[in-house]
Amino acid sequence: MPRYRAALLLATLLLSGCTADDRSPAGNAASAGTTTSAAAESATTTPATAAPFPYTVSRRGGFAGVDDRAQVSADGTAVVTTGNGSAAAKALPVATMDELRGLLTSPGFTSPATVASAPTCADGFEYEMVTPAAALTVHDCGDSHGPTVDRLIAISADLFKA
Repeated sequence: MPRYRAALLLATLLLSGCTADDRSPAGNAASAGTTTSAAAESATTTPATAAPFPYTVSRRGGFAGVDDRAQVSADGTAVVTTGNGSAAAKALPVATMDELRGLLTSPGFTSPATVASAPTCADGFEYEMVTPAAALTVHDCGDSHGPTVDRLIAISADLFKA
C-alpha cells in the first residue's frame, strides 16, 4: 500500500471520533486474496471485545471506476458518499447491525494471519474495511475470502445500493 494511503488511513482512524473507551490496539485479518494496512499490521493481537464501530468501508474500481465510501456508526446510521461527492444517510436494520458487530469482532476479521498477495482483476472492486481495531483490503474478483470476509463484502456492497 502506498505510504500516502497508509497515512490517510491512520489519520482517518485517529480523527474518526472515537472516545477513549472505543480505542483498542490495532489488529489485522487476512485470508486468500486479502491485504492489511500498515495501521492494522502495527499490533499483534486484538481483544475479542474490540470496538467494531465506526466501521468505514471504501469501494473502488469496477467497470465505471467508482470511488464510494460508507461510514457506519454504532447507532445503526450509515453515511454513504459516492464518487461525485453526494452523501446520503441510511438507517441499518437491527439484525444487520447485530451481524456486523459479530463479523467485525470475529477472528475471521481481527486475528493476525499470514497475508497472501492480493489478486487484482479487471472490472473488480477493491474493498477497504476499517474499524478502530482492524483494517483489511480485499480485491473482490469472485473468489472466496472466507465466510466472514465474504459476508462483510456482501453487507458492504448493499450499503452502496441506491
